[in-house]
Amino acid sequence: MFDLYVQQANNLQVWNQEIDPERRYVLMMLDKESVVVNVHVVSGVDLALLDNTGTLTQKYQARLTVAESNTELISNTDTESI
Repeated sequence: MFDLYVQQANNLQVWNQEIDPERRYVLMMLDKESVVVNVHVVSGVDLALLDNTGTLTQKYQARLTVAESNTELISNTDTESI
């Protein structure tokens, strides 16, 4: 198994879990136009060597429960830019 990270910056953060030595981490690097310019596959063992904080990074996410109210900021269509 592997985890995929797509990013423009050179600062990988693994969210809500310890780095697993048995996993592979695929890093896709993007340029300013969001074009893939490089792909690296790193083992968990090698990635753990780069962890200089030893701190588990946590991220919390919210879930939206759709109600029958007309006040929700939800649309059935995407914006034109997408």
